[in-house]
Amino acid sequence: ISDLRIFARPESNKQSGDVTASIEWALRVAGSLARERARLELDLKPIPPARGDGTRLGQVFLNLLINAAQAIPLGNAAGNCIRVSTELDQKQRIVVSVADTGSGMSPETVKRIFDPFFTTKPVGSGTGLGLSICHGIVQSLGGEIAVESTPGKGSVFRVLLPRGEAAVDARPPEPTKPPSGQWGRILVIDDDAMLRRAMNRMLGFRHSVRLAANAREALDALTADPNFDLVLCDVMM
Repeated sequence: ISDLRIFARPESNKQSGDVTASIEWALRVAGSLARERARLELDLKPIPPARGDGTRLGQVFLNLLINAAQAIPLGNAAGNCIRVSTELDQKQRIVVSVADTGSGMSPETVKRIFDPFFTTKPVGSGTGLGLSICHGIVQSLGGEIAVESTPGKGSVFRVLLPRGEAAVDARPPEPTKPPSGQWGRILVIDDDAMLRRAMNRMLGFRHSVRLAANAREALDALTADPNFDLVLCDVMM
């Protein structure tokens, strides 16, 4: 409902947002999904605030990160990469690039990628609103979003944003700081979908989390990769 509201009534927000903080928030939220499929590479150069509040900018970057991760099949995280970079172009606009080494898109798909409800994902895996919402938010701020893609080689999304005022008015909400410790790989096995989502939210921004809804999914996960650091299993299943 929230996504539909944003799509139907995009706000013209003239606040200033911290782009780096918004990217870091999106990385914390989508980090576990991305690390399951690829290496994360960051090149975040110092940049001024952009037009638009941090929460809406964070939504743009979160959608782009999820889109990049879902374009990369599971099974070869070391051989794939998602790269996020920031810079200023010749017109002093802020440029945020999200590149992936995923499946890429045909020219026909690229032409429709920002259309509302258009998706190449299977039924039940997406609404086709994510990139359309990104496009609407960026345009409402006076910016641009574009994509370059090659089938079989990957895609690059570039967001160009006008500079905002010097003061930063809003940032995405900060999650609770995770305890110090080594990053690990965790398999969560539970037939309760709500509990799986809760465990993923609690652990995902610090660790790489794999979810299994039943014994078959768990056995498949362990057969494909037996090197989990921790398995959390519902003993009553």
